[in-house]
Amino acid sequence: IYYYKGDIDNAVQYWKKSHESSPNGSKPRYRLALALTKSGRLNEALGHVNNIISKRPEYIDALNLKGMILLMQKRPRAALPLFRQCIKLAPRKGRLLINLGASFHILGDYDKADLFFQEALRGTARDRIAVLWRIKNQLDAGDLSAVDADLEDLVSRISIDKLIAWLHKCFSLKIYKDEVLSPENDNKLIETIKLKYLRKMDRIGQF
Repeated sequence: IYYYKGDIDNAVQYWKKSHESSPNGSKPRYRLALALTKSGRLNEALGHVNNIISKRPEYIDALNLKGMILLMQKRPRAALPLFRQCIKLAPRKGRLLINLGASFHILGDYDKADLFFQEALRGTARDRIAVLWRIKNQLDAGDLSAVDADLEDLVSRISIDKLIAWLHKCFSLKIYKDEVLSPENDNKLIETIKLKYLRKMDRIGQF
């Protein structure tokens, strides 16, 4: 309850007690690691995740969380094999593809990143995280024509106020819904989205 209400400090304490009462249980340790990650205690979280993986090397949630922690620590090369292993275990899970694409984006391999974002969108065409990552990737790659097409789709499906408010909270890599990283946003991304929305409103006003 604490975790989903955003009370991360109490969530850490709750899952710490749960883990201590069941030290061999993977789930309490995983939930503790997730809460520690949300609280910014990345090294501590990584220790717990490594412990889980040493005992259960195919625990996909732990593998994915470790990869996300490594990305938050700016260690994309170390994260790549973890996300690849996750995709082998769950090839249809689109948000694992997003995390793999994010790794390549952070490495500056924008073409390869875009392949994974596109593949994620084939399975979940309305995934806002995948669209935002793809837009950011295209902006950083200088592919403005592709940015325009994706923005057209995005601003047709979501309130601009909600989108901008959400983006302003995401100026650093953060875990979204426990399984995927939201993109690290900057003013260029926000201003591009605002401009696209204003152009859309201008077109509507012409009729």
